[in-house]
Amino acid sequence: MWLKREAIIPEKLSLLTKMPNLKYLTLTGGSLSMIPPEIYKLKNLRSLTISGNKLKIIPKDITRLQNLERLSINNAGLREIPKWVTKVKYLKSLDLSENDIHLIGDDTRFNPSLQYLNLSYNQLNELPKSISQLKKLSRLNIRNNRFEIFPNAIIFLPKLKALEIENNQLTQLPELSKMLELERLYISRNPLTEQTLHSFPLSLKSFYAYDCSFTAIPQSLKNCRDLETLIITNGNITTIPDWIPSLNSLKWLNLEKNEIEVIPIFLKQMAQLEKLILSNNRIDSIPPEIFEASNLVDFSIDNNPVRHIPDAILQAKSLKYLTIEKTLIPKEEYTRYRKTLAKKPVIITADDKQMRYAESKNRKDPCYAEDEIFEYDIFTKTEVAPSFKGRPGAGSAFFNQNLNFPNISPKIQNSKSWSDTVVLKFVVKPWGGITKITPVSYQLEQTKEEATRLLKLSCPNWQSGFTGSRTVLAWCWVQFIFRQSLDEPSSFKKELFVKIIPRGSSQVVKSL
Repeated sequence: MWLKREAIIPEKLSLLTKMPNLKYLTLTGGSLSMIPPEIYKLKNLRSLTISGNKLKIIPKDITRLQNLERLSINNAGLREIPKWVTKVKYLKSLDLSENDIHLIGDDTRFNPSLQYLNLSYNQLNELPKSISQLKKLSRLNIRNNRFEIFPNAIIFLPKLKALEIENNQLTQLPELSKMLELERLYISRNPLTEQTLHSFPLSLKSFYAYDCSFTAIPQSLKNCRDLETLIITNGNITTIPDWIPSLNSLKWLNLEKNEIEVIPIFLKQMAQLEKLILSNNRIDSIPPEIFEASNLVDFSIDNNPVRHIPDAILQAKSLKYLTIEKTLIPKEEYTRYRKTLAKKPVIITADDKQMRYAESKNRKDPCYAEDEIFEYDIFTKTEVAPSFKGRPGAGSAFFNQNLNFPNISPKIQNSKSWSDTVVLKFVVKPWGGITKITPVSYQLEQTKEEATRLLKLSCPNWQSGFTGSRTVLAWCWVQFIFRQSLDEPSSFKKELFVKIIPRGSSQVVKSL
């Protein structure tokens, strides 16, 4: 249940007592100075989010919610974390971001069942040693604080998989090789250099260093053979080292806004590489061999003094996106490729327009990306499900206006009247657009293809789901019902009904 500013009034809150089985509750943008006592009667409540209010303290009565698993109190002016927070027996997620917490006392004990702890956007410069007792913690977020020294207690978190320490004042990191389960490390916007990064665990899969003044890719990453994402931007890197191909799991390499002059030919050896971003460097040529990378889908070379696209692009096996904005490539050249690549689904983004080369000239899904890689988790359940923008009925109107009703042969269905239900799932992105369309169920290939085409076409019209007052990456399910019936002896009635199927929210299945 989601209550915004205008709904946080006594009359509305009193209705909570009539909802004893409520599991998810979010109160945002109100002027609460205390948690309404009605909430403490919700014995089955599992998730409580209070954002944009003026609590300043977390009341002890929270411990009465013994089934609470997730507690988020954001932007509420909190100044301390109470010692009794461990008494919420089943608490797995604690989010106290965007508050005014300066200090966590050494005698503070967190709930040992915690798996996620978010203390970002506070005023912290140290963590208590007791943090190391969180043996189940898998994700810790302390970005946007005032840390100058890395809290060593973090090293002793045995189950930690994701560590977010961006936007602090850290000048060096300790040896992290003992963090045997660490998979994702976010160190962006700290005054670190490659010399101050000593060792990383072999388990590391993602390394994010946006806006870091590195002069080289840290040698300490060389042995991280499971690394899938490597991002270092806005630095002074001049070359890509020859050991990079040894990272044979690497899918996403982003080195934009550096000083790189040459794209090394050995990148073609990287069989798993899908996304290569070298924007805003000093590269003046594209080696033809780069298009031999068997799984390269997305290649960005914009804001470089490149003058030519090699003809080898015609043999690229997997390429779908080539970005050449603000290069020296003449318009005549990419116009020529427009004709040559007419039957290949490649988008070339240039300065004046986006040109799609696809099998169908009528294809209209420029915002859709087939299978993007994300640095954050994709939610299966959200407090508020993704939805189609506009008034009720806007979705159905859109899909019916753009419908090319499938022509199904009577030989297939053994009847001139037929129906088929297609269920598709896809990811709605918080910054706009959709991706990862996946068929869940269908009978006819023609209806599945048409439903997929319509969904891609609708890409800009989806708005993301919410969890904990934040927009998130979230799965969404949509049902397309195609129906053809004999209206008169010589005419057919063709209909399409579309419904969104929220998962894990308080909403019910509804027509678009």
